[in-house]
Amino acid sequence: SNRHDVLKSIVETYAPRCDGFLAASNKTDISLGAVNILHEGIESYHNMWQKVRSIWAYVQMHYINDYDFFHIGGDNMFLIPENLKYTVSTHTLSSENEPLLLGGAQTAHPRILKRFCGGGSGYTLNRAALNSFVRAMTLPRCSHNVTSPMEDLLLAHCLDPITKCTHSVDELNETRYHALSPEAHAVWTKWKRAPWWPQELEKYHGITATSKPRLE
Repeated sequence: SNRHDVLKSIVETYAPRCDGFLAASNKTDISLGAVNILHEGIESYHNMWQKVRSIWAYVQMHYINDYDFFHIGGDNMFLIPENLKYTVSTHTLSSENEPLLLGGAQTAHPRILKRFCGGGSGYTLNRAALNSFVRAMTLPRCSHNVTSPMEDLLLAHCLDPITKCTHSVDELNETRYHALSPEAHAVWTKWKRAPWWPQELEKYHGITATSKPRLE
């Protein structure tokens, strides 16, 4: 609840342009779309995995038939809903029952050939992926008793036998989800290599640069 001032800024900017909006909190405030969602363990960033497990379970229970796609991100994320809607429209599935996990790919050190959808920019599940995750949440591979801030990595590991992080890229093979600071993305181009994981994405996964803003 001590972050509701930040939430107010979200409600005044991109939230109204979403088809639906929910803010998970430890205090319900209907005017901000905030709902107190209980979770296992302590109230701490280091317990983010348990928070996210509870959030997804709540969303699946109450909204699974209302939307085709569900995006999750922190209150330090800025979202352009029009871009996200365009992004999900570019992914063709064999059927509505095919799970899809979209996001900004990162490599899972030290297993650089493995990737997950990093949480910095948020990530997106379609209805089938959300149903699959909630059904699998209590399985041993899904680390249901773990206290960890690495919810993005743990979610990807849980879904790995079902679906993998899809590189959300445009026609130039450039990523649409921007998980780092603007400065970090600005120097990550075909001509100037960036530090840390972008180098590995370029070398092992063929992702080379950030995409230009898109409004269509």
